[in-house]
Amino acid sequence: MLKNTRQSYGLVSIIFHWAFFMLIIGTILVIGSAEDMPDGPEKFAQIGIHKSIGVLLLGLIFLRFIWRVNNERPEPLAKTPLEKKLAHLMHLLLYATLFAQPVFGILMSQSADYDVSFFGLFTLPALVAENEFFGDIMHQAHHLTGTLLVVLIVIHGLAAIKHHLFDKDRTLIRMLKGR
Repeated sequence: MLKNTRQSYGLVSIIFHWAFFMLIIGTILVIGSAEDMPDGPEKFAQIGIHKSIGVLLLGLIFLRFIWRVNNERPEPLAKTPLEKKLAHLMHLLLYATLFAQPVFGILMSQSADYDVSFFGLFTLPALVAENEFFGDIMHQAHHLTGTLLVVLIVIHGLAAIKHHLFDKDRTLIRMLKGR
């Protein structure tokens, strides 16, 4: 089943969910390994991969959002109204951060007069001119949203485990199997 139902997630939503998780982990690992490298072609190649994954995530967040608003959502399995509100807030924060993080990264690079290429296939048009002050702000924003994104992912994962182990509901299973 490709589409969601009121009881379960469809294959498209499941693929989006886990693709985002894997791409985010990948981009963290790529940039983490680049930080320890001396300046040179290998480091700049790693940074280029990091930027390309960020551009991919930005494009995918638009597709995911379009899918979400045009597709039924399964009923939340939260037990209390507070849990339902917290789950909704978590999803809003995840979407906002997944959008803001690559935007800040793109603006940070461009304001430092660095191109943002998508795996060497094309270069994004410059949205801002070189500006060190603005670049510093975007660098801080990119770092802050990156940290926030990791914290949100950890909380999201812990909440899924809590639902599975303690509440004994199908929240986690629905995102793994769809049923």
